[in-house]
Amino acid sequence: MRDLKGEVSHVHRVSRSAKLMGVTISLNSLGDRGLELKNPKPANDKRILVMGSSITMGWGVPYEKIFTSVAAEKSCRT
Repeated sequence: MRDLKGEVSHVHRVSRSAKLMGVTISLNSLGDRGLELKNPKPANDKRILVMGSSITMGWGVPYEKIFTSVAAEKSCRT
């Protein structure tokens, strides 16, 4: 979607999915690529927000293979 203020090249639409570059990209209600978050979070849960470009988002990479998914999976095993 085009940024109506002209501040950035585009704006991602929240709670949407699209197949782009052969990969399904799904955004949650916050506009982040990931699962819907429970609010408030459970007391023992930890959250880390990773910000960055399309590389950080994992553009063109299946969700389970982006570095944040891999890191989250590894942290659950420890």
